[in-house]
Amino acid sequence: MRTFRPAVRWPGHTTDVNAIAFDRAGGRLASAVSDHTVRLREAATGRCLRVFEGHTDEVFAAAFHPDGTRIASAGRDRAVWLWDPASDQEVARLPGHTSYIWSLAFSPGGETLVSGPGDSTVRLWDTAPLKARYQARREAVALQPEAERLVERLLAEKTDAAAVAAALGAGRSLSEPRKHAALRALLRR
Repeated sequence: MRTFRPAVRWPGHTTDVNAIAFDRAGGRLASAVSDHTVRLREAATGRCLRVFEGHTDEVFAAAFHPDGTRIASAGRDRAVWLWDPASDQEVARLPGHTSYIWSLAFSPGGETLVSGPGDSTVRLWDTAPLKARYQARREAVALQPEAERLVERLLAEKTDAAAVAAALGAGRSLSEPRKHAALRALLRR
Protein backbone atom coordinates (compact mmCIF):
# COMPACT_ATOMS: atom_id res chain seq x y z
CA MET A 1 0.00 0.00 0.00
CA ARG A 2 2.81 2.44 0.75
CA THR A 3 4.53 2.01 -2.61
CA PHE A 4 1.38 1.69 -4.76
CA ARG A 5 3.10 -1.16 -6.59
CA PRO A 6 1.86 -4.72 -6.97
CA ALA A 7 3.14 -6.95 -4.17
CA VAL A 8 2.27 -10.19 -5.95
CA ARG A 9 0.64 -11.36 -9.15
CA TRP A 10 -1.41 -14.49 -9.25
CA PRO A 11 -1.72 -16.52 -12.46
CA GLY A 12 -4.95 -17.85 -13.86
CA HIS A 13 -6.97 -14.82 -14.80
CA THR A 14 -6.93 -14.09 -18.52
CA THR A 15 -9.66 -11.41 -18.44
CA ASP A 16 -10.80 -8.65 -16.09
CA VAL A 17 -11.34 -9.33 -12.41
CA ASN A 18 -14.49 -7.34 -11.59
CA ALA A 19 -14.72 -7.92 -7.83
CA ILE A 20 -12.97 -9.64 -4.95
CA ALA A 21 -14.53 -10.81 -1.68
CA PHE A 22 -12.74 -12.13 1.39
CA ASP A 23 -14.27 -14.69 3.72
CA ARG A 24 -14.86 -13.52 7.28
CA ALA A 25 -11.62 -15.08 8.56
CA GLY A 26 -9.60 -13.51 5.74
CA GLY A 27 -8.02 -16.79 4.70
CA ARG A 28 -9.80 -17.16 1.35
CA LEU A 29 -10.92 -14.82 -1.36
CA ALA A 30 -13.28 -15.19 -4.28
CA SER A 31 -12.82 -13.28 -7.52
CA ALA A 32 -15.65 -12.46 -9.94
CA VAL A 33 -14.20 -12.65 -13.44
CA SER A 34 -15.23 -11.54 -16.94
CA ASP A 35 -14.43 -15.04 -18.27
CA HIS A 36 -17.73 -16.27 -16.68
CA THR A 37 -16.00 -17.87 -13.68
CA VAL A 38 -15.57 -17.36 -9.96
CA ARG A 39 -12.20 -18.35 -8.55
CA LEU A 40 -11.57 -19.31 -4.94
CA ARG A 41 -8.03 -18.70 -3.69
CA GLU A 42 -5.98 -18.91 -0.54
CA ALA A 43 -5.47 -15.30 0.45
CA ALA A 44 -1.93 -15.75 1.76
CA THR A 45 -0.49 -17.63 -1.21
CA GLY A 46 -2.88 -16.95 -4.09
CA ARG A 47 -3.13 -20.70 -4.73
CA CYS A 48 -6.29 -21.43 -6.69
CA LEU A 49 -8.50 -23.83 -4.72
CA ARG A 50 -11.52 -23.97 -7.01
CA VAL A 51 -12.87 -22.55 -10.24
CA PHE A 52 -16.66 -22.30 -10.31
CA GLU A 53 -18.08 -22.52 -13.81
CA GLY A 54 -21.69 -22.11 -14.85
CA HIS A 55 -22.30 -18.43 -15.45
CA THR A 56 -23.18 -17.74 -19.07
CA ASP A 57 -21.71 -14.23 -19.12
CA GLU A 58 -19.40 -11.90 -17.16
CA VAL A 59 -19.43 -12.18 -13.37
CA PHE A 60 -19.55 -8.79 -11.61
CA ALA A 61 -20.02 -9.66 -7.93
CA ALA A 62 -19.10 -12.24 -5.32
CA ALA A 63 -19.86 -12.55 -1.61
CA PHE A 64 -19.09 -15.09 1.10
CA HIS A 65 -21.80 -16.32 3.43
CA PRO A 66 -20.73 -15.27 6.97
CA ASP A 67 -20.08 -18.89 7.98
CA GLY A 68 -17.97 -19.48 4.86
CA THR A 69 -20.07 -22.41 3.61
CA ARG A 70 -21.43 -20.63 0.54
CA ILE A 71 -20.25 -18.19 -2.08
CA ALA A 72 -22.79 -16.12 -3.98
CA SER A 73 -21.95 -14.74 -7.41
CA ALA A 74 -23.83 -12.76 -10.03
CA GLY A 75 -23.33 -10.78 -13.19
CA ARG A 76 -24.47 -10.10 -16.69
CA ASP A 77 -26.45 -13.39 -16.95
CA ARG A 78 -29.08 -11.89 -14.55
CA ALA A 79 -28.96 -14.76 -12.06
CA VAL A 80 -27.53 -15.20 -8.59
CA TRP A 81 -25.55 -18.39 -8.20
CA LEU A 82 -24.73 -20.08 -4.89
CA TRP A 83 -21.69 -22.33 -4.68
CA ASP A 84 -20.35 -24.75 -2.07
CA PRO A 85 -16.65 -23.91 -1.70
CA ALA A 86 -15.88 -27.29 -0.10
CA SER A 87 -17.22 -29.40 -2.96
CA ASP A 88 -16.99 -27.15 -6.02
CA GLN A 89 -20.72 -27.72 -6.58
CA GLU A 90 -23.48 -25.34 -7.57
CA VAL A 91 -25.99 -25.19 -4.69
CA ALA A 92 -28.64 -23.04 -6.35
CA ARG A 93 -29.30 -20.72 -9.24
CA LEU A 94 -31.66 -17.86 -8.45
CA PRO A 95 -33.12 -16.31 -11.61
CA GLY A 96 -35.51 -13.39 -11.71
CA HIS A 97 -33.60 -10.19 -12.34
CA THR A 98 -34.33 -8.39 -15.60
CA SER A 99 -30.90 -6.76 -15.78
CA TYR A 100 -27.28 -7.51 -14.93
CA ILE A 101 -26.41 -7.75 -11.23
CA TRP A 102 -23.70 -5.42 -9.91
CA SER A 103 -23.58 -6.21 -6.22
CA LEU A 104 -24.26 -8.87 -3.59
CA ALA A 105 -24.13 -8.88 0.19
CA PHE A 106 -25.18 -11.28 2.92
CA SER A 107 -26.82 -10.00 6.09
CA PRO A 108 -24.55 -10.28 9.16
CA GLY A 109 -26.25 -13.51 10.26
CA GLY A 110 -26.38 -14.90 6.72
CA GLU A 111 -30.15 -15.42 6.68
CA THR A 112 -30.64 -12.98 3.79
CA LEU A 113 -28.76 -12.26 0.59
CA VAL A 114 -29.35 -8.94 -1.15
CA SER A 115 -28.68 -8.42 -4.85
CA GLY A 116 -28.42 -5.07 -6.62
CA PRO A 117 -29.01 -5.08 -10.38
CA GLY A 118 -28.83 -2.41 -13.04
CA ASP A 119 -32.63 -1.98 -13.20
CA SER A 120 -32.82 0.17 -10.02
CA THR A 121 -34.36 -2.59 -7.90
CA VAL A 122 -33.06 -4.64 -5.00
CA ARG A 123 -33.96 -8.24 -4.24
CA LEU A 124 -33.79 -9.98 -0.90
CA TRP A 125 -33.26 -13.74 -0.98
CA ASP A 126 -33.99 -16.03 1.96
CA THR A 127 -30.93 -18.24 2.42
CA ALA A 128 -32.29 -20.47 5.16
CA PRO A 129 -32.39 -24.15 4.19
CA LEU A 130 -35.70 -25.26 2.71
CA LYS A 131 -36.40 -27.53 5.70
CA ALA A 132 -36.03 -24.58 8.11
CA ARG A 133 -38.29 -22.38 5.97
CA TYR A 134 -41.01 -25.06 5.87
CA GLN A 135 -40.76 -25.48 9.64
CA ALA A 136 -41.07 -21.71 10.16
CA ARG A 137 -44.10 -21.65 7.86
CA ARG A 138 -45.79 -24.48 9.81
CA GLU A 139 -45.12 -22.64 13.08
CA ALA A 140 -46.55 -19.42 11.66
CA VAL A 141 -49.73 -21.19 10.57
CA ALA A 142 -50.09 -22.74 14.03
CA LEU A 143 -49.73 -19.28 15.67
CA GLN A 144 -52.21 -17.59 13.33
CA PRO A 145 -55.44 -18.07 15.39
CA GLU A 146 -53.76 -16.82 18.59
CA ALA A 147 -52.26 -13.86 16.71
CA GLU A 148 -55.62 -12.87 15.22
CA ARG A 149 -57.25 -12.90 18.69
CA LEU A 150 -54.44 -10.74 20.06
CA VAL A 151 -54.78 -8.22 17.22
CA GLU A 152 -58.58 -8.09 17.71
CA ARG A 153 -58.12 -7.37 21.42
CA LEU A 154 -55.49 -4.68 20.78
CA LEU A 155 -57.60 -3.02 18.06
CA ALA A 156 -60.51 -2.84 20.48
CA GLU A 157 -58.24 -1.09 22.98
CA LYS A 158 -56.28 1.18 20.64
CA THR A 159 -58.57 1.54 17.54
CA ASP A 160 -55.53 2.49 15.43
CA ALA A 161 -53.43 -0.01 13.44
CA ALA A 162 -50.24 2.04 13.93
CA ALA A 163 -50.73 2.02 17.71
CA VAL A 164 -51.31 -1.76 17.63
CA ALA A 165 -48.11 -2.27 15.61
CA ALA A 166 -46.18 -0.11 18.09
CA ALA A 167 -47.60 -2.09 21.02
CA LEU A 168 -46.65 -5.37 19.36
CA GLY A 169 -43.14 -4.12 18.69
CA ALA A 170 -42.71 -2.96 22.27
CA GLY A 171 -44.27 -6.07 23.83
CA ARG A 172 -41.46 -7.79 25.69
CA SER A 173 -43.62 -10.70 26.82
CA LEU A 174 -44.19 -11.89 23.24
CA SER A 175 -41.72 -14.22 21.57
CA GLU A 176 -40.39 -13.12 18.16
CA PRO A 177 -42.47 -15.74 16.27
CA ARG A 178 -45.63 -14.53 18.08
CA LYS A 179 -44.81 -10.88 17.29
CA HIS A 180 -44.30 -11.71 13.61
CA ALA A 181 -47.54 -13.72 13.50
CA ALA A 182 -49.45 -10.84 15.11
CA LEU A 183 -47.95 -8.28 12.72
CA ARG A 184 -48.90 -10.48 9.76
CA ALA A 185 -52.45 -10.75 11.16
CA LEU A 186 -52.57 -6.96 11.50
CA LEU A 187 -51.41 -6.49 7.89
CA ARG A 188 -54.12 -8.83 6.63
CA ARG A 189 -56.85 -6.58 8.11
